[in-house]
Amino acid sequence: MSKQLTLKPHTRLFRQDRKYYLQLRYNNTFCKDVDGQWYFCSRDGEPQEAVNFTVIEEKPRFIKVTEHE
Repeated sequence: MSKQLTLKPHTRLFRQDRKYYLQLRYNNTFCKDVDGQWYFCSRDGEPQEAVNFTVIEEKPRFIKVTEHE
C-alpha cells in the first residue's frame, strides 16, 4: 500500500549534501541525500530511518511524493 505526502522545503535546516523537507500535515522532517536516498529525520536534521519515496510532482514551493511500504 502506498500513501501520498505533500512536503515543502524546510526553512531552518540547510546542508550541502542533503535537502530537507517538512511534511505539512504532521510536521515531520524528511531529507534527501545527494545519492537520491530519502530518510525520516529527527528535528535537528539527523537521518533516523530510510524511507522509500517516489517523487510525483516537484514545484518550487512543494513536492508530492508517494511512500511505498
